[in-house]
Amino acid sequence: EWEHWSARVPSWEYPKSEDKPKYAQLVIPTLDSVRYEYLLTLVNSVHKGSLLVGGPGTAKTTCINQFMSKFDPDQMMFKSITFSSLTTPNIFQFAIEGSVEKRQGRTFGPPGGKKMIVFVDDISMPNINEWGDQVTNEIVRQLLEQGGMYSLEKPIGDMKYITDCEYIAAMNTPGGGKNDVPNRLKRHYSSFYVPLPSVAAINNIFGALVKGRFDSDWFDEGVIESAAKLVPMTVTFWNKIQGKMLPTPAKFHYLFNMRELSKVFQGVVLAERGRFKKDAELEPFGAKVDSPQGYLVALWRHECERVFCDKLTTPDDKKWALDQLMALIKEKFGDDVKKQVETPLYFVDFLREPVLDEDTGEVVDANPSFYESVEGMDTLRSVVELRQKMFNDSSKTLKLELVLFEDALLHMMRVSRQMCMDRGSALLVGVGGSGKQSLTRLAAYIAGAFTFQITITKTYNQTNLFEDIKVLYKMAGFKGQKVCFIFTDAEVKEEGFLEYINQILMTGEVAGLFPKDELDMIVNDIRPVMKKAAPGKVDTWDNLYNFFMGRVRD
Repeated sequence: EWEHWSARVPSWEYPKSEDKPKYAQLVIPTLDSVRYEYLLTLVNSVHKGSLLVGGPGTAKTTCINQFMSKFDPDQMMFKSITFSSLTTPNIFQFAIEGSVEKRQGRTFGPPGGKKMIVFVDDISMPNINEWGDQVTNEIVRQLLEQGGMYSLEKPIGDMKYITDCEYIAAMNTPGGGKNDVPNRLKRHYSSFYVPLPSVAAINNIFGALVKGRFDSDWFDEGVIESAAKLVPMTVTFWNKIQGKMLPTPAKFHYLFNMRELSKVFQGVVLAERGRFKKDAELEPFGAKVDSPQGYLVALWRHECERVFCDKLTTPDDKKWALDQLMALIKEKFGDDVKKQVETPLYFVDFLREPVLDEDTGEVVDANPSFYESVEGMDTLRSVVELRQKMFNDSSKTLKLELVLFEDALLHMMRVSRQMCMDRGSALLVGVGGSGKQSLTRLAAYIAGAFTFQITITKTYNQTNLFEDIKVLYKMAGFKGQKVCFIFTDAEVKEEGFLEYINQILMTGEVAGLFPKDELDMIVNDIRPVMKKAAPGKVDTWDNLYNFFMGRVRD
């Protein structure tokens, strides 16, 4: 009996009760994702591996993570490993050996008699040496083909057999400077190509998000109608900028994929609803904006500028993008709204005063985060100068003496916007002495984050880096303290450091960071924290570890 895939797409509800939903956890099922999950299930049922191939931002990783989350955690474990051009065979081998235990003789398997799915993301990234071999992938091939790897510790050279593991991988489309994987490895996987979602699918995904966020309980008709226009407008703008701003050797970072679309709506969803909901006493919005509808369009314009225009490197490119934005706004909303948003309206999340306990007068939340508009640059400057003075009063060694002219304020706001988002990270590019580190320190202090920078010495090596990262992980995981880790190009003492930074950004799991006994201690220490934060969750080892990692990443 044939049926259409659309009958299998589960319905998705926006979490309306939450004012600030966890954006990274909002996964909206689509036709494509249901198809791929079904294919993965079929291949997995006969104990074979799957390889998803597709461009960046086509939701390969999300698809596989969704597929893995459907299993019973008491019977199945998951291990995600992300490859980069600096991943060595040792890193892969330690990652696998760290997640299995001895069964009998030379046979190893996942702990507790479970099964395990190993997911290798970006499998085509490792470096190809001068003979055209991808050494890192040879060990992956050996594991798939012979079911084991040779021991690197005593007894050296003994074959370790690894059982009860299934393998899934994802990679970018080869060609155009991107590597392929060896055919001897490829033959062990069933390969599926993942194209970009169709325009209808994109409209469905973000349409559901916008519709859930701007519903009639909170907003009047004008705002809801305007919100419905934002998704097609963003897609149009994204297509234009993709067609015009092509990557060249000088502008190799001009890549605009689905992730950019997602970031625009992350900002729109993050904005404080209380400022422009219906029946609210409307405070002045700032700039020339005088209506809730104008406020929403100004917010959308601000997010598009932050996501798309901040990447562009020349004034001409920026001007072209801005003209396109304003033309779109005029076409869809008319001259009245265009006049309101002509002067840019800026959004920040640090304008509110610290929250105090009414009875005791103690500070409950020193840095309340509400993403809202700034009335004017002078208001913002006075807030930031006050915070800078507080920073200098509290800091014994480092003093910030920054003159906050307009550009410095704007750059500080860009960094601060990344800090108020979950999993926010930024790469700041500029000439030396343009204030990248000072502004980041100021933004981190305003966000209430602990700032850390490694101190390079003659003997500083990977072990020291791991010790430093461990301290930061424990601070973020146990105390829930925001951490701002500043890493500059001068601190890349060994190329391998970049591989570990990549792992922190991609999955949060750094291969070989915590030995087994330290992991057990962490899991025991996080138990009371998780019971307080998520009382409904069962405190199994995996749940506790994932909770710790989730907190570290956010």
